[in-house]
Amino acid sequence: MSEAYQRIVSMALDFLYSEPGVQSVMDALKMPGTPPENIGTVVARMIQRMWISAADQGKQIPPPIIMNAAVELTQAVTDMAVESGVVPKEQANAAAKEGFYAAMTKAGQETPNDILTPQERQAFQQMLQQINQMDEQHSGQQPQEQTPQEQAPAQQEQPPMQGGY
Repeated sequence: MSEAYQRIVSMALDFLYSEPGVQSVMDALKMPGTPPENIGTVVARMIQRMWISAADQGKQIPPPIIMNAAVELTQAVTDMAVESGVVPKEQANAAAKEGFYAAMTKAGQETPNDILTPQERQAFQQMLQQINQMDEQHSGQQPQEQTPQEQAPAQQEQPPMQGGY
């Protein structure tokens, strides 16, 4: 992966494994909701921080970098959930998968338009659909056609975004 990817993931993991980061994750894992939802919330917040930080510097982070970072962060948070007893080890893969989709959906829905443009939202949604199709093909299922609203429903407070992300 690129130097930018390494830098972004290293900074995120450094925070995640710091004392305040671990405490933040543990607090989030105890919130109401399922463990995958809570894993998704933690990762979504980290993704949003990445986007906001990049926007503050007048930069953008390409979708593949965010997606790969989200996978890595989801796995790290899931590992923390397993180690703390919130997620049974035999359910870790399923929790990580569901947490990743929850993170990407939540990050896309809750990130303001001045940080994530409609075009970027559409690019992320397309990548998520591709990942979902590959995942379903790998698991032997037929890919299901989903409308963008089924894939990532729009927030009630905001009108639906272009691409439904």
